[in-house]
Amino acid sequence: MPLQDRHERPGSPRVLTLDFPGPRSRHRVRHLDIEAVGADVVHLLDTSRPRDLTASGYARALLDGEHLAGPDVAAIVTYCAAAPIAREVSLLLRRAGSTGPRLYAINPEQSSMGLAVDTLQSFLSACDHPRPVTPPLTRAAVDGAAEALFRGYLAGGEATPEMMRMARELATAQADWVSYLAAAGDPGAPPVTAAEVHITSRDHACPPSCVAGHLVAGGSEAELFADRGLGARIGAAT
Repeated sequence: MPLQDRHERPGSPRVLTLDFPGPRSRHRVRHLDIEAVGADVVHLLDTSRPRDLTASGYARALLDGEHLAGPDVAAIVTYCAAAPIAREVSLLLRRAGSTGPRLYAINPEQSSMGLAVDTLQSFLSACDHPRPVTPPLTRAAVDGAAEALFRGYLAGGEATPEMMRMARELATAQADWVSYLAAAGDPGAPPVTAAEVHITSRDHACPPSCVAGHLVAGGSEAELFADRGLGARIGAAT
């Protein structure tokens, strides 16, 4: 599907991204260099990773953290499981006066509360914490698990300031990831619509029932993110 419907706006169009930052991930929306066409790009998850476990609460926390309000946001670009949160971001922006930012979802994935629970259980088990995790998760449970992970990573070692810093960063990142998975898997989030565009590699096709518009870019995810023209095409379509 062609990227089109450019909206003329005074100044630079603003593009929001939702892309949970991994420690060494080569596949990041920021690597598409959407800024190259003059867009003002805000990478929401680089500065704020809420512990809200619903898509709507997570979206509101992201926008509040960046003090963003409606009409100047032209597009939202997501990667992996973030599209349901992005739909809530779009809904909040429309309520604040936006005409409706276009949503681009790159290789969208499905999340769920079950996946969040299983992921947290695996983190706790890896640091020899036997406490079972039971759904539904709560923020208090995730915060408590972050403390348990922190203590687990320090167990049996010398608690130097550097070790404490590293243990805290790892525990925090894991708890943030679990919160993101839960919010992205919220069954109450808005569904896929025909107004959004899914940008997929050939080995990551959406189900035939998916109602979104589709653009295929590359045979694999690595090829998709190596496409130096893709970011320009997204930016020029805002």
